[in-house]
Amino acid sequence: MTAAQALSIFFSFGWRMGFPSVGTSAYFLAEEAGKCGCRMIVVSASFDRVPGNAWKRISTLEILGKRIPFRLVGRKRAREFHDYRAACVLRKLRNSVDAVHCWPGSSLRTLQVAKELGIPTLLQRTNAHTAFAYQIVAREHEKLGIKLPSSYSHFPDQKRLDREEAEYQLADRILVPSDFVYRTFKDRGFGDDKLIRMFYGYDPKSFYLPPGGIKERRNEKFVITFVGRAEPRKGLHYALEAWSNSELKTQTIFRIVGNMNVIPGYINVLGRWLNQSNVQILGEIDNVGDVLRDSDVLVLPAVEEGSAKVTFEARACGCVIAVSDCTGAECTHMYDGLIHPARDVETLREHLLTLFNDRELYRYLRENSIKTISSFTWENAASSLMRVYKETVFGKVSRTADDYRSAQ
Repeated sequence: MTAAQALSIFFSFGWRMGFPSVGTSAYFLAEEAGKCGCRMIVVSASFDRVPGNAWKRISTLEILGKRIPFRLVGRKRAREFHDYRAACVLRKLRNSVDAVHCWPGSSLRTLQVAKELGIPTLLQRTNAHTAFAYQIVAREHEKLGIKLPSSYSHFPDQKRLDREEAEYQLADRILVPSDFVYRTFKDRGFGDDKLIRMFYGYDPKSFYLPPGGIKERRNEKFVITFVGRAEPRKGLHYALEAWSNSELKTQTIFRIVGNMNVIPGYINVLGRWLNQSNVQILGEIDNVGDVLRDSDVLVLPAVEEGSAKVTFEARACGCVIAVSDCTGAECTHMYDGLIHPARDVETLREHLLTLFNDRELYRYLRENSIKTISSFTWENAASSLMRVYKETVFGKVSRTADDYRSAQ
């Protein structure tokens, strides 16, 4: 094809497209890339949300128009079946595909077929290198005395690790969504010729500043909010400990948004903090944007992430973020956010106290955060991805972490 023609991208996702978390990322990247002019052939296990701008949409876990529930076949077998069917579709459409963009854990056959056909491939990473993720999460659970459930996404699975590492090797390039993820691959010997730094985004239709702009709190209490599933790798215990070990526990509100029953036993670890009067547990809610617009700070002291989308969403709603260096947040310390070393409760405590007590610094960080976050919409993420698609098809141009930052 020529550079003037629309690129045709085979976009393979082995899970529920549009489902919260990674499904949301897949949906918006496919949807916005279609708006950018790509002919998106979207092959997903199933669709909770259908990309309206896709050229073709194929569900691999449907029979006669009926969706096969993941729980019926199990997530592992569902992903393998998706991969098998996606590979068959790719072979059938090979003359209509310029590049393959696929997602981890469900792409081994698809990557093998693409290599056989000579089609360039991109493998999306959603989290840190799997071996690193297994190690760091197991260590956190051991530290807390909590058993890792065998059904948990980060339960060590050698077969899964072998499969994903085979995917890493087969893919021409690996898309990494943050400097943190980039480092976990570099530390395991992957070079800049293999890794491409990209970014996720937020939906400005759902996440935006409060109507009328942000108003200074006077008689209301300062609100610190945690958004995420209550699992040790997200670091909720570190956030609660830092908050509780200061005057913040009486002068501020600590809100928790997310599923509290992910890991058996974790709620018991959190119990000594959850019973305090200024802790508000909202659970799983639909109106996360409303909660963020009514918050002053988002806290996320994760020990393992990819690039937490809530950090984009919170900033778009006017929050200042206080995050660990393992969240993959797109911010600069002391300019548009505060970053602490993962597990460093004392530094996190100091950061939260500073945001509460130093209103001039708080306003400075918030103003800069609002100013810079507009670069990170899903539309802009897809525009950046379009450049990667073109580089992949017409000439492999290195996109290292340093290249990425200089382009922002």
